[in-house]
Amino acid sequence: MRLRRAISILALVPAVAALVACGDATSADQRAMAGRWRIVTAQGFEFQAEIAGEPQRVAIGQCPMRTIDIRGDTLTWRIQPPLAVGRAWVPDTSGQVLFDNRRGMLVQTDRICVNGNPQPKVIDLTVMGEGEPTPFKFKGIYEIRGDTMRIALSGYLDTRPTDFASARVLTLKRE
Repeated sequence: MRLRRAISILALVPAVAALVACGDATSADQRAMAGRWRIVTAQGFEFQAEIAGEPQRVAIGQCPMRTIDIRGDTLTWRIQPPLAVGRAWVPDTSGQVLFDNRRGMLVQTDRICVNGNPQPKVIDLTVMGEGEPTPFKFKGIYEIRGDTMRIALSGYLDTRPTDFASARVLTLKRE
């Protein structure tokens, strides 16, 4: 019994250490990221949507309204699709992660962890989709210059990008 408790406690140490490292090393970057950002470009970002009963891919850049809100360790996507959709999901996750369709606006809240110490600065976006049994991460890098932020994210299960020549890059402007 004591051995089982000791193993359980030791299993928590890496998780607690990761949370401390994420929070302590990045408070200035998290403050700089806080607020609402308009998605100016979304190169390589799309979602799968049910439109008139048929699945179709929709590029986020085609959507008339698209913002990201960052508060602490949460990032909330708000995307208005160009057409009415039934349900929507991230295409490279086999339809597991759903956006919540709220009055024609697709909303998804995820967790972020940033670390501004390495260069380039790193960000992990943990998708917390509805009904998703196990959250998963997209790994990325970011930079903030004034009121502009760029984020390059990996695909699902891909390695972290090393530069912004990636096929999946968001360019955001502070609102």
